[in-house]
Amino acid sequence: MTPSRLNTLSLAGWAALVWGLPFSHAAMSMGTAWLGVLALWALCTSSKARHNLTSASSWRPMLCLTALLGWSTLSMVWTSDVSWGWRVLGLQWPILVLMLAWPALDMGELDRSKVQGWVFGSAGLAMVVCLAWGGWHLSQGEVLEGRGWSPWVSHVRMSLFAALGLGWAATSRPLWQLAVFSIVWSAFVGATGSLTSAVLLPMSWVWIGLQRIPNAWQPWYRGGALTLIGLAAMAAAWMLQPTPLPDQPWPTTTSWGNPYQHRPERLASENGHRLHMHVCRVEWDQAWDQISDVPLSTLSQAGFPLSARLWRYLTSKGWPKDGAHILQLTPAEVERIESGATSVVESRGFRARLAAFRWEWETWLEGGNPSGHSVFQRLEHWAAGWHAWNQAWWIGHGAGDAEMALQEGYEATGTRLASQHRHRTHMQHLTWGVTGGLVGILLWLAFLGSHMWAVRAVKGALWGGLVVALSCVFEDTLETQAGVMVAGLAWALVGSRQANRPKAASATS
Repeated sequence: MTPSRLNTLSLAGWAALVWGLPFSHAAMSMGTAWLGVLALWALCTSSKARHNLTSASSWRPMLCLTALLGWSTLSMVWTSDVSWGWRVLGLQWPILVLMLAWPALDMGELDRSKVQGWVFGSAGLAMVVCLAWGGWHLSQGEVLEGRGWSPWVSHVRMSLFAALGLGWAATSRPLWQLAVFSIVWSAFVGATGSLTSAVLLPMSWVWIGLQRIPNAWQPWYRGGALTLIGLAAMAAAWMLQPTPLPDQPWPTTTSWGNPYQHRPERLASENGHRLHMHVCRVEWDQAWDQISDVPLSTLSQAGFPLSARLWRYLTSKGWPKDGAHILQLTPAEVERIESGATSVVESRGFRARLAAFRWEWETWLEGGNPSGHSVFQRLEHWAAGWHAWNQAWWIGHGAGDAEMALQEGYEATGTRLASQHRHRTHMQHLTWGVTGGLVGILLWLAFLGSHMWAVRAVKGALWGGLVVALSCVFEDTLETQAGVMVAGLAWALVGSRQANRPKAASATS
């Protein structure tokens, strides 16, 4: 089979991978397997494929990645949960398959442009499908949480995929297409409430400006971009400032004659009202039992009692938290509180996520329980991960024992997280330390550094590397198949030093 034929056949594998990534694990697996088979055939039968591999600009990163994955595989000797370890390794080795397949199958600049264009189209189509899916369910009277809008792949992985597509299309697509894509992505952000997308979308447009604006205007553009970033940071700081206290004098007793408790030093708020003002806890049970059969001690899935939801709901209405005001709740409001509502404002999507983030922020400032707070509970994940790494500093716990080591870390650090929220580190950089120790971390950093150096002149590959490296700060990107495939695309599509040319049919040995 000629290299030209292999190159053509490989496009089917890249197409299956790219177009299937947002929807199907099977498509990702089949596309990767097909590329692996073709690359192996090429390396076994074609001297040109072997030459391409050894002369590719990415051969040093591939060598570092091989060493990293080899070290992880060797760690199976001292890990105890062998089945989980093989599962993780089975997810991660395909990255190397994709990186090997690109030069071995003689993929060039035109191929790279084509596959990157597919990523742009696939991400845009996937978000349109997700919005249509969610819209249809809303029309049926269903209420979708943020993750429910992206049922096939997590909205975080979708955000990374969209960032790759938009950044790669910076100069190859007309502005109107970039604008339409961004509008669709903005709608996706609004529906899912994805903070990851809310960061990556403007970041992608900063990148687009860096690629499209003439060099003469670049200093002005960069200065303007930095100014906007500064203004955005100031706006965020202003929005997160403490909610003002209610006007004085503050009442001392309820209409039932019991004393109010006021704690102005506590910062938590709901819908613009302080949580710890006008509180009379002793009246709650007596009043609630008159309007509901569900005890206030009933725990939610996050491990919080119903009384906490009642407290926040009353606060959101601007009411004192006493028995008389509990009795003023309507049956519909009681049902909403029992079902999980914490505010009179029925917000969804990004608006709800912003409100939740403010609550998480104020809870964290007060030293409260971060369970269920997707941003601030990461601090607990990182603390447990750091402890786990320190227990096996040099060689790590092995590919299979990260979970066990982290659970021990949570206990050792005295975490306040409920058991169902004691997740993995949510930082891929740290996870390599937990599983592979200092050796794993050094190999990982060597891979990232060598990749960035190798692609420093290839803008699209540089963008992909930056997106994945950033995602690894807040996510275990390489422990899900979709995350691995996004990273594999970002690292594999490095192009070549020469444009595509007619393939010689006799370059076999």
